[in-house]
Amino acid sequence: MSNNENIQNFNNIFAVFPKYEFNHLKGNYKEIAPFIAASPYTSKDTFQNEEKNGIKKKTVASSVLTAGILALLLAKGFHGSLIQKLGNETMYYAKKGTDRTFNVLQAASNFTAVKDLLFDKIFRKNNITAKYAQNARNFAKKVVDGTLSKQYDKAGVKINDITSLVQKYNIKNIDEILKTQNPSITIKGVTKNLAEWREDLIKHSSELQECFNEGFSLGARQARSDLRDNLLKGLAEKIYRKLFKQGKWKNPDTYKAYITEVETRDVQKILKDNVTKVRKNVTNNIDSIHDNIKSELSKLKFSINPKDKTSIEIYNAVKKNLDEFKNCSGINETEARKIISDKMIVDIDKIISKISKGNMYSNHEKEELILTAEKIKLQLQTADKKGALENLMTVLKGLNSKEAEFNGKKVISDFQFRKFDNLSKQISSTLNQAADKESGVYFLKQAEMEVGSAATDIFSILFPIGVGAYAVGKCNNNDERISATLKTCIPLIGMFSTFIYGTTKMLAGAKNLIFSSISAFILNKFGAYIDELYKNYKISGSVVNVAKSEYTHVWSDLSVGINGKNR
Repeated sequence: MSNNENIQNFNNIFAVFPKYEFNHLKGNYKEIAPFIAASPYTSKDTFQNEEKNGIKKKTVASSVLTAGILALLLAKGFHGSLIQKLGNETMYYAKKGTDRTFNVLQAASNFTAVKDLLFDKIFRKNNITAKYAQNARNFAKKVVDGTLSKQYDKAGVKINDITSLVQKYNIKNIDEILKTQNPSITIKGVTKNLAEWREDLIKHSSELQECFNEGFSLGARQARSDLRDNLLKGLAEKIYRKLFKQGKWKNPDTYKAYITEVETRDVQKILKDNVTKVRKNVTNNIDSIHDNIKSELSKLKFSINPKDKTSIEIYNAVKKNLDEFKNCSGINETEARKIISDKMIVDIDKIISKISKGNMYSNHEKEELILTAEKIKLQLQTADKKGALENLMTVLKGLNSKEAEFNGKKVISDFQFRKFDNLSKQISSTLNQAADKESGVYFLKQAEMEVGSAATDIFSILFPIGVGAYAVGKCNNNDERISATLKTCIPLIGMFSTFIYGTTKMLAGAKNLIFSSISAFILNKFGAYIDELYKNYKISGSVVNVAKSEYTHVWSDLSVGINGKNR
């Protein structure tokens, strides 16, 4: 593909966006075009206009897909060489363009919320359907609760493993050394004898177990679940009143954000603060803090208007301080963490003030920018504190250092420390994922259930299954029943199974139905193919003949494809 074609493709990608927003990008096309052209979703035919029957058409769907891919890059906080190639200004305006695509998706999500609300009101009017709605909610809640519990259970197992290692192996090794000597060892500027460090290991491992149980035991999670249910009570009526009694459904701005998510932000913040606090008591790893803040900063960066020079300068100061924060170590690590995180909090407050008071952004843009900035600030407020896991690892690392080597042997051997280090990383990763899920997708799923999503989602699946069963029952003979089963029933059962799987993964209602529908489509095509093979078998009466026939068809199609390409 020539460079001119690359540039043309890039022009057409942004044809779905307002042209005035991209006039300034003319000098940057050559920078971004190779990346877009290299995408498997991009081809010359995809974005160029087609002439058919004298009518000019555009493949808008493909353009939206590419815009979505670009938006995904932004949402994931991509940085590095790709961002340098594209340029900050280019990415900012590209993001503004993708907002149009997101508005369409948000409108679809709000349609789902409205559907759930109305059906929920209908279901509640009859005792039988009301019972069905409640059972559907209980079923869906049980599924997602089980998924979250498994994630927390994994972290609990790893914590048991690391505390067992401390008690079973390393305390025994230390006791062997203490039989002949009790040397002094300095760790992070603190000097204690080995017997005292031994007591610290026991204390920190016990604290680790206690902090986990306090924040993430079944009882602790149930207490948060009860709090969430109380805070979400009346959500359906609140959204219904806002949309229909206050007439918000007439306002286009209502559909620029998912209404269920917007109406529960305050509740979500309360629960997120709760989860964050107990999670940081267990683990507050400096690398995890750095990576999470860096990801949010990337989102903030590409939402700041390039003309807002003040906010950009403040952002650069925060970014520089974040890099320094990651390198905090040594005797004064805790103090250094606090000093640098306090600096960043002051700067984030400046950005929030500048954006909220200025007129450079729309109300919607202000809300999103401030929301991202507040997330960063929340993480920074406890960034100076170590969790129980980090306190334990500090002592273990010190006992694995050269300063803790006696008679050519370290108190904690390299082999043993690698075990501790691996377990520590697994605990941080697993627990962080579970905590983020609880205050993120899990919370949103619970909010959707409160609006009535479970009953309508399951009904949306069960209804076509009933239709499929009816279709099979109306068949006249066995061959027709096999055909209907392959092309109708199996795809519908697959759709239901995929829906259940999507629910366990906490996919939102609209996404889950799309995911399920795609699986049904694929199974339908596969079933139709198997049905055709079965019919050929009925005619020929030989599996070998059917296999030969299929082989001939495949080879023939392949030959035509190769020859056609050569031509």
